[in-house]
Parts: sequence; C-alpha cells; structure tokens
Amino acid sequence: MSLLPFVSSGLFLAVLVSVFFWKSQILTIFLILSYFISVFYLEEVDSLGISSRIPGSFAIFIFSEAVVFVSILLAVAWYNSFESLNLTFWNELPVIGTAILFVSSVSVAAYHHSMGSPVGLFNLKLTFWLGMSFVVLQYSEFRECCVCLVDSGYSSSSLCAVGLHLLHVFVGVLSLGFLIKYVASAVSAYRPSLVVWYWHFVDYVWLVVYFLVYVL
Repeated sequence: MSLLPFVSSGLFLAVLVSVFFWKSQILTIFLILSYFISVFYLEEVDSLGISSRIPGSFAIFIFSEAVVFVSILLAVAWYNSFESLNLTFWNELPVIGTAILFVSSVSVAAYHHSMGSPVGLFNLKLTFWLGMSFVVLQYSEFRECCVCLVDSGYSSSSLCAVGLHLLHVFVGVLSLGFLIKYVASAVSAYRPSLVVWYWHFVDYVWLVVYFLVYVL
C-alpha cells in the first residue's frame, strides 16, 4: 500500500490552513514538498509497472476537477446581476489572456503531434512561456482588481473561479517544465499525453470562465 495519498491529503490540509490564515510560509513548504513527492511518485509508478492504469485515473481526476469548476461557475451565474461589478473589463487583460491560452492550445497540440523532434521541443517551450505569460498577466490583473472576496457573493465566486483556474495553469506550467527537463525527447509516452490533455482542459475551462466572469 502506498503512503502517497495520506501525505497528499495532509499537504492539501496545510494549503487550506495557509489560505484561510494567510500563512505564506506554509504554502511555500507545500510547493517544495509537492515537487519531491511528485518525483517520488513517478519513480514508484515506474518501479511498480502500473503506468497502464494512469490514463483511467487521470480521466477521473479531470472529471472531479470539472465538477469543482461547474460548482463555482454556477455560483457566479447565480449571483450575477446588472449591479454586479466585474473584476475588470472583458476587452482588456482578460481578452489578451484568452488569446495567449488559445495560441498555447495550438502549440501544445503541435507538440503532441511532433514529439521527439526539434519542432516538438520548440512547441513545448513555446507553450511553457505562453503559460508563464498568462500567469504574469493574471497576477497583474489581481493587483489592479478593485473588488475583494467580501464585497459580494458575485465578487467572491468570481475571484474563486479565476483564482482556481490560475492555480491550474500554474500546475500546468510546472508540468510543462518537467517535460522540458526530463522527457522532452520522448517520442511516445503517457506522461506527455497527460500533460497535453491537462493543458487542453485548462484552456477549455478558461473559455467558460472568461464568458461568465467577464462578458456576462
């Protein structure tokens, strides 16, 4: 029996504590430990030879993440009204972020179809830097945002939706960086495919978030 689920649950609890009590030190420790646990997990999967179970498990993970996003976005739609104050204008930073993620979706698909070649590596690095650009863009938007979590139900649900998506993009960027460093030369492997699927999921979710949070 693996101890990784118990360790992961404990780390997730630590993240919740850091978010509610604004303890950035706990969040930093979480990020460091998550990196080492991910490396240990990959080594364990390879040693046990259970990689064939990964795609099905990953599909369940994506489904659970989709349920979380649907729940938050339903709250956004429920609290939305003509008097609601949007986080920012739809045609400013958000539309630039949408363009960046659209291009990244094309580049990661191009990488998926040309894995193991110099063109594939270029597309992978391009996707990584596009993801980093989106993270920086979202950080700038949060700094300029004039609403906060306690203003209204719409503001809190909108910030949660955008913040949760930003967290997923950040995880995707870390995964892309892992591919660049370790398995960028792979011609066919399940890890690159999982990262590509995850990145497409993040892109599609953003389209819904953009429409409900910024356009409506």
